Amino acid sequence: MAKGSQLKQLKARLSSDGIKDKRQNSAASRKRKSSSTSAGAVQKAAEEARRGALARIRSDATFNPFEERITKPKHEVLGRHLKGVTGRPGVSKSTALDQRRQKLLPEIQGRHRSGTFIDRRFGEGDANLTPEERALERFTRERQNRARAGDVGGKKSLFNLDDGPEDRLTHYGQSLNVDDMEDDGLGLGGFDDEDEHGGIDRATTSKLNFGGFDDENNDDDPDRKKSKYEVMQEVMAKSKLAKLERQRAKEKDDDLRMELDDDFASLREALFGPAQDYTEALREAERTATEPEAEGRQAKAKVSDADGNAQKPARVEREKSEEYDAFVRELAFDRRAQPQDRLKTADELAAEEAERLRIAEDARLRRMRGEMVPDGGITNRRAPGADDLDDDLDLDLGNAADVYGLGPGLGDARDEEEEDDRQRSDLDESDDDNGSDQSGDEGSPEEEDMDNFEDMEELASSEEAQGSEAQVDLIGNNPTSSVPSKANKGSSLQGAEGPSSSLPYTFSCPATHEDFLDLLLSNGISASDVPTVVQRIRALYHASLGIDNKHKLAALLGVLLEHCLHCSLDASAGGFKTVANLLPHIHELSQTYPTIAAQHFVGKLNIMHKNMGRGVAKGALDENARTWPGPAECALLRITAQVFPTSDRSHPVATPMALLIAQYLAHCRIRTLSDLASGLFLASLVASNERQSKRIFPESLNFLHQAIAVLTLGSPTGKALKRAESIKHAFGIPAPDLGAAHTAHLALTKEEVASLKSEGTSASRPADLLHLLAFKSSKSARHDAKERGEVKALLLHQAFALVEAFAQLYDGSVAYVELMQPYEELMACIDAAHINLPTSLQTRASTLRATLSIALARASQNRRALRLQAHRAIPLASQVPKFDLGGFDPTRKSSRVFDPDPERAEAAKLRALVKKEKKGAVRELRRDAAAVAEQRRRDNKEEEDRYEKWTRRVTGSLQDEEHQDKLFRKEKEKIKRERKRQNAK
Repeated sequence: MAKGSQLKQLKARLSSDGIKDKRQNSAASRKRKSSSTSAGAVQKAAEEARRGALARIRSDATFNPFEERITKPKHEVLGRHLKGVTGRPGVSKSTALDQRRQKLLPEIQGRHRSGTFIDRRFGEGDANLTPEERALERFTRERQNRARAGDVGGKKSLFNLDDGPEDRLTHYGQSLNVDDMEDDGLGLGGFDDEDEHGGIDRATTSKLNFGGFDDENNDDDPDRKKSKYEVMQEVMAKSKLAKLERQRAKEKDDDLRMELDDDFASLREALFGPAQDYTEALREAERTATEPEAEGRQAKAKVSDADGNAQKPARVEREKSEEYDAFVRELAFDRRAQPQDRLKTADELAAEEAERLRIAEDARLRRMRGEMVPDGGITNRRAPGADDLDDDLDLDLGNAADVYGLGPGLGDARDEEEEDDRQRSDLDESDDDNGSDQSGDEGSPEEEDMDNFEDMEELASSEEAQGSEAQVDLIGNNPTSSVPSKANKGSSLQGAEGPSSSLPYTFSCPATHEDFLDLLLSNGISASDVPTVVQRIRALYHASLGIDNKHKLAALLGVLLEHCLHCSLDASAGGFKTVANLLPHIHELSQTYPTIAAQHFVGKLNIMHKNMGRGVAKGALDENARTWPGPAECALLRITAQVFPTSDRSHPVATPMALLIAQYLAHCRIRTLSDLASGLFLASLVASNERQSKRIFPESLNFLHQAIAVLTLGSPTGKALKRAESIKHAFGIPAPDLGAAHTAHLALTKEEVASLKSEGTSASRPADLLHLLAFKSSKSARHDAKERGEVKALLLHQAFALVEAFAQLYDGSVAYVELMQPYEELMACIDAAHINLPTSLQTRASTLRATLSIALARASQNRRALRLQAHRAIPLASQVPKFDLGGFDPTRKSSRVFDPDPERAEAAKLRALVKKEKKGAVRELRRDAAAVAEQRRRDNKEEEDRYEKWTRRVTGSLQDEEHQDKLFRKEKEKIKRERKRQNAK
């Protein structure tokens, strides 16, 4: 190889291979010749040889020594050839890039493509078609497509040699494509058909000697190969056979249906026939039953046991007849046997209900005026209720024969006992018509809330005049003088007990509570019929029946809420029962119009908050200041808790209610027993509302602690009271009324306890908290010792029950010890003071203390105190020498740390392997990313080049047009100048 620079080496290599510069050739030789000529072929071959020589020079490692890397071994060994000593990293890199580009480029180009194979052949997804039918239909369609493409049957088909079956059957029913030398023909394919003498067998001879015309007699030969025509004929025959079988089955079903229709006429005669036919049938059955009995009596003289055998058929026949009658009666009363219409939408049902109420009201007014009800009216029917289910048709519409079309025999065969049971059941249903049916939808989830709310009926009482004045703003923004008129209206409504049959069916939708009270008073509606009136108003003014009905129902929600508060003012006449019956309607309207409902309830809560602020500002210890909530406020809080979810973390109505309850319990001072009753009612609401969320409510716990201490501990100078104050200061419980002079009269005295023991009054029954709201225990109030003692005992019992409820509610809380330990110490203080309590309360206090002690011990044991962050302990340096148990290993590097533990060494090896593989994977991902980036760069470069080329082309065309335009203008100016010059001459 020539020495010198790389350029000299390249020139020498080019000259040695015979490659010359094209510029040195003559013009004639450089001219491209046509490849069709001999000179062009020679020129093309020379160019290919030139390109091949250049490729060899380019790929030669000696051309660029920097492209080749040589790894020098440490020890030279003669005759040893090691792989990988020499390498070309540049070529390897370019090859790897090409392979990576070939692999990633299709993935990049097809990353947004998605395709699935859909089998669109006929009948592929139809499970009703058999394989034969599917194949036949496909074959038929294929033939039709071929016919359309080739114009089969037209002029072109006359000269189409490919038309018709592929195999034409000519000789002996065989195709011409069949090899004549096969064994099934002449038997020339071998000598198996020859006999032992070398002759031809009889079958072949009979086929050759004029026997080929009788091949149709040999069609049953199983070894004969069927042609395509025969196969298709068999497929068509099977398809026709299956079609014929389906047709026969359909005809058989039709015949059976017609037979059943003919036989059903006799069954219809038995069901709806005249009475005399059924009577004759019964007489015939009795006659057939008495004949065996007569024969038995005649044979009794001969055989002693024939009597029982003779009576048995009659008894069996009678039982069968009774079973048949019972079955037919059940079939007639079965709702499934009657034709039914389609299910109607809610709007259609609402429209029908409104129309039914209007028709009923029109008929009622006609009857009231003494007019005749036109045909098709409801003169023979009783007055239907709002939710009448038509379950009492037998009461007013005659017997079953008239209603269901039964024969007179079946209608009269009902015995007296069944008739009495039916009447009793109908009476029960009619009684429940004004109760459960009118209170809302059956099976609604509000029934449990109603059951809980009905307990408040026994807990309510009449308020004082001052309390009524305080509720004016809560019930409505009316002057104080309007309250007595409302009370008179409410008392007149609750005292009226008009018959429900005279209740109107249509009412106007009231916009205010005054309109609602006037509506009830003008129609003489009793308190038990108020839910029915509300249900009918909702049915008449359904949202789908009018544009303004939504606004009317939204206003009705506020009216119902006002009426509930109005009824809760006087619980002696059953006001809380009315509230419980109206609660489902309030709940449903609130679910339908949640925004309007939230505004109504939040407005009432704001009024309560303002009233509480006014009472506290007037004087927290003033007995005339209304600080604690009354019956109406308590009813509102209870309704709010029943309508809206109280377990939400944040709710637009439930959260303000919880804050208001907390302010009542924290800011209001205890003055009388009614204040204690209000506070205990609020604490019970907290225990009920927080049952799901289990949020800690410290205000209720603090109030219960203060209430128990006020009711049990004695005078301010007692030792027990001082210990209770120390407990209060130790746990930080705000109890300003504990040990105060205005609460000294609230504690149980010896005289009151003695009166309770002498009368034998039990203090273990639940306290009627709302009934106790009207009980005044101030110094000026006059009550005997027994009455005061009974009220205090009931309140104390309720406080113990609430403490136990909160202990169960907060069980499992991290702060359980801090929450319940004050109560355990307070119970211990009461026991140590030997306070004279009734026997039931002493037992309850001891039980509560034992329960709290066990729960606190368990909570203290299960709770783990806070600890500092646990750090890994630093081990001491080991001075024990390490021994190489594996022996000397010359392949091991000296820098590798030896680990005597084989498991730890294996784990380290696996970690190193994982690290190595991870690095390799990261390297490959980086290379893939680089290849993708390079491909994107190329694509962008091509797009930019294409855009630049297009821009240049457009710019050039515009420049040409501009140039032509300039030339045109110059030529035009030139012509103008020539004309001027000529004109000037």
